[in-house]
Amino acid sequence: MLAFLSLVWVPVAVADEGSSTTAVVPRPIAGHPVLELRGGVDTTALGGDKAPLPTICAEVTPLDRLSLEACGNGAGVLHTRDVPDTMHLRLRYAAARVRRGAAEAALMLGAGLTEVTNGIDAPGFRFGPATTPDQVEAAGPELSAGVKARWWPHSRAYVTFEIGGGAAWVPAAPTVVGTPGPVVGFGGVTVGAGF
Repeated sequence: MLAFLSLVWVPVAVADEGSSTTAVVPRPIAGHPVLELRGGVDTTALGGDKAPLPTICAEVTPLDRLSLEACGNGAGVLHTRDVPDTMHLRLRYAAARVRRGAAEAALMLGAGLTEVTNGIDAPGFRFGPATTPDQVEAAGPELSAGVKARWWPHSRAYVTFEIGGGAAWVPAAPTVVGTPGPVVGFGGVTVGAGF
């Protein structure tokens, strides 16, 4: 994670040194951000393990205020802990946005689905209540909200920070990951870059 942050912040520091007299004006390629990659921590605590897991998110913005996002805590890739994993696919909308020079902040509202797994994930999603006592995956609808900040050290690229969370309705979650009920809460903090 430290290496990732270094890759993000070193170009920002260099851009600051060379731009003491010229203000950066954001000029995204499509008139709005197009692609964003973020990494951070997933504060979802499933299966009794309270330590946060790493997470990675990719967000594509085909329209100015509308984006598609996928996030996951990467079992076997980002970590090897024997704990339940979560994955989110959501459509997001920038409900409110404030811009000041090369910085902006936005309230992001989202709707999509959450999948929880506690074992080897099979292709596809399993909705509804558990069908067997040893079921290892389940999915359900989610709602999310977050606050995103962007800062443009270059007219075509930006660094970003986001904090957010939400809840999903996953009827089989008690069987799959041991939650007390079908509501699966989640949260996270991520940093990254985009253009």
